[in-house]
Amino acid sequence: MRVRNTWCSSSRKVGTLRTGRLHMRRSGWWFVASSWSSSSLQKSLFSALICLFLGFGAFTPVARAQTTSTIEGTVTDRQGLAVVGADVRLVGDTVGFDKTTVTDGNGNYQLAAVPAGTYRLTVSRSGFATKAFKSLDIALNRTLKFDVILEVGTVQQQVEVSAVPPLLETTSSSEGVTITPQQIVDMPLNGRNYLDLMQLVPGVAINRQADLNSDNATPVLGERANNTGFLIDGLSNQNELNGGAAAQFNQDTIAEFQVITTGYKAEFGHASGGVV
Repeated sequence: MRVRNTWCSSSRKVGTLRTGRLHMRRSGWWFVASSWSSSSLQKSLFSALICLFLGFGAFTPVARAQTTSTIEGTVTDRQGLAVVGADVRLVGDTVGFDKTTVTDGNGNYQLAAVPAGTYRLTVSRSGFATKAFKSLDIALNRTLKFDVILEVGTVQQQVEVSAVPPLLETTSSSEGVTITPQQIVDMPLNGRNYLDLMQLVPGVAINRQADLNSDNATPVLGERANNTGFLIDGLSNQNELNGGAAAQFNQDTIAEFQVITTGYKAEFGHASGGVV
């Protein structure tokens, strides 16, 4: 009886131990499962946040300043009547650009997204002699007006115009100067920094006692140089610490640049002292 009782007691003890082990195992399993669930939840939340961030980025428009130009005008005959359906072709001499458009019912045409460079403009229409203009210099960030008058004749006849008047922008209130590729090549520069050519622009002073990256190196119209905005190909090149240009380039890497002193558009952002 004692043996049985002992055995039963032992059995109860073993059962208790087994139950305890099972409970411990269950507790351990629950702890591991809960830890795994918590970690999985964190990963899921992190992945969801990344997807949400990328989704917002996909639908956010890219903010860039305008670096190309637009040339537009009207094609008429000698009597001032609109020439409808005339082919207007613009071909780059210094850049790989070739675009053709057709005049509308009022004889108007427009060629947009034109990179800065030298071009050849050809206008042709059945019943009129083809007219070609060469060596058209188009600067960056401009809307240029260029009207064309066609003479009666055949398309095979071509009139070459080499003495082209300067293209003027008549629809913008901004004031500034474009430093052309020829000026960058011909002008002697001590240090080969293209920003030295800013002294050719009225209203811009070069402080020779200051580093080119400092706040007072290139003030525009009396403003602090920290208020001048610097851009490269439409993207910000601003050093927010000292107000100068962030990345420095020598003159060989710059095709041309424009210094806008007043009246610039809101697309240029925070600048109040000028835009380069």
